[in-house]
Amino acid sequence: MSKTPLGFKTTLVLAFLVGLTSLVYEVIATKTLFFFFVEDTHSVGLVLAVFLLGLAVGTIVFRALHAKVSPLTLVFVSQLLAGAYALLEFANFGYLPVILDGLERSMPNTWTFVVLKMMVCAVHVGIPAVLMGVVFPLVLARGADESGESAVGISWVYVLDLVGSALGALLAGVFALPLLGIRTTVYITAALNFSIAGWASGARRSWPGVGASALALSASIYLLATGWGPDRAPSQADRPSWFDADSWVFFDVLDRRTSPHGLITVGRHPELGKIMYVNYRVLCVENKNDSEYEMGALVGYVFEERDRQSGTASMNRVLSVGLGCGYTLLALAGSPSLGPIDVVEINPAVIEMATKHFAESTEDVFTSEKVNIVEDEGFHHLRLSHETYDAVVVDIENPSVIPSSPLYTDEFFETAGAHLSKEGLIAVWAYAGSVEYYKVLMNTMSRHFSHVV
Repeated sequence: MSKTPLGFKTTLVLAFLVGLTSLVYEVIATKTLFFFFVEDTHSVGLVLAVFLLGLAVGTIVFRALHAKVSPLTLVFVSQLLAGAYALLEFANFGYLPVILDGLERSMPNTWTFVVLKMMVCAVHVGIPAVLMGVVFPLVLARGADESGESAVGISWVYVLDLVGSALGALLAGVFALPLLGIRTTVYITAALNFSIAGWASGARRSWPGVGASALALSASIYLLATGWGPDRAPSQADRPSWFDADSWVFFDVLDRRTSPHGLITVGRHPELGKIMYVNYRVLCVENKNDSEYEMGALVGYVFEERDRQSGTASMNRVLSVGLGCGYTLLALAGSPSLGPIDVVEINPAVIEMATKHFAESTEDVFTSEKVNIVEDEGFHHLRLSHETYDAVVVDIENPSVIPSSPLYTDEFFETAGAHLSKEGLIAVWAYAGSVEYYKVLMNTMSRHFSHVV
């Protein structure tokens, strides 16, 4: 350790920066895994478990190397590897569904698949934690050696590491990912890793190391420059909707079920009739369903007009993501040009409540021969499906709700496009948002569809 000393102040800065970059990567890992886990608590639990185990493994690696390798060499290698790994893995996570979906097709609904899925995702999120685990005991030891009072030195290093970690999590989750996206956030963080590696190489006068760090830093800056888009202001808050004043009141409670995705309640409003709530958000309303019904009717109208112009009758296969109370499905099933209709609903309690309480107002469309209701997450179902659809209808909650957010992404629209027939269409429930929100949605969909309205 004494061959290449680290000053106490340098140690504190290093602890802060390593904590910051590591937690940025962990937040990115959590975000990307939301695409591939039907149950979002699985991804959160896995990331936390792997992060802590990665720290432990990194500490073991440190114990094996610290007597043989100088501290600055450990810093250089760990930061160079962390940045390179991020550029290769986190900026290109699209390979994950190929592996995971292939595993699931070969061994569906087995514990073997669950274990293998966890292992694949553990590799995805675990490497940055291991590399942080290599550096953390190093800075703790240097803090104890250099401060003069070991307990005080360790405490200061620990504080700076935790502050850096907290700041990294906040910057990634609140600012970088929402405004800059995954890849830009990765490029910036990797550039910081390479800068730390370059400093460590310069401090130990290793010019090959400085050259490698400079080359890696140049690569990340190049990717950042070529992939950088125009600055975007944060989206404005959604305008208040007609039910906001009532959304905290269930009125006359008819039924209630706990579910993997919130508390589902059905209440009766004196004027609006039955209302289904997810936690305290209104999901659908019996006597105020014009917009849902209109969405399904418009899809049917497109295909009916095609049949009228061609003079032929056709039946077009539909995937409808999100069941709700069933009013969109009612309109879809009512079109003579649509069917069969696969309805994918993530929440089993919603399926139960809809079929139990809204059968009368939907003409019991749930039992129609056209309709096939599947309990699954929409993106997951589509990735595993071999079907080609003439229409994909996305009728779900807004993208700020975690189970819905994957279906408003570039990745989902790409997958949906791959499952559409040549003349197929996709209809998305866009929600009343700001102009910036509509621009982002419009531009994202335009990447994959030739005609977007």
